[in-house]
Amino acid sequence: YVGLANLDRVAIIPFAGKVVDRMPPARGKNRIFRVFEFLRQCDIGGNTDLAECMKAFVTQNKRRGLAVVISDFYDPDGFEAGINTLRYHKFEPFVLQVYDQREAEPNLHGDLTPVDCESGETKEVTISKSLLQAYQAEHEKYCKDLEAYCTKYAMPFFRTHTSIPFNELVLKIFRSGGFLR
Repeated sequence: YVGLANLDRVAIIPFAGKVVDRMPPARGKNRIFRVFEFLRQCDIGGNTDLAECMKAFVTQNKRRGLAVVISDFYDPDGFEAGINTLRYHKFEPFVLQVYDQREAEPNLHGDLTPVDCESGETKEVTISKSLLQAYQAEHEKYCKDLEAYCTKYAMPFFRTHTSIPFNELVLKIFRSGGFLR
């Protein structure tokens, strides 16, 4: 909304394993309802291939500028190649990691067959307290690695979970970036 209100060109390009759609660039705050409608209709899910998606993005977008990447960044091949593609092509990445709290701190125990909601892959596991703690520590390490990577390359980074209401999230991001007091 801020970009639209400032008459910046704003486009939305959803991705997973590939770029799946595109809302053409728009400007003007009256276009916010078009943005909301587009987001409502987005088909989400599937494996993340950040590197391939960012290659497609830079190929399709020659006009450089701010690129706000909103993802959980759970890419089996890592997040670095995708973000580097943006950096090397002179875009300014703003990294917003959004994850489900249940992914970070699952409340599971016993013999289970979890299903990966993105790939559909299943695996039989026995969840013990120590395995759960190791998983939680690994998840936190992954998130911290993403944050450290962004800090190293002076990219704005913000991490949040899906239970925070959207309006609160936007205010937190703006306040942390010094945009609001």
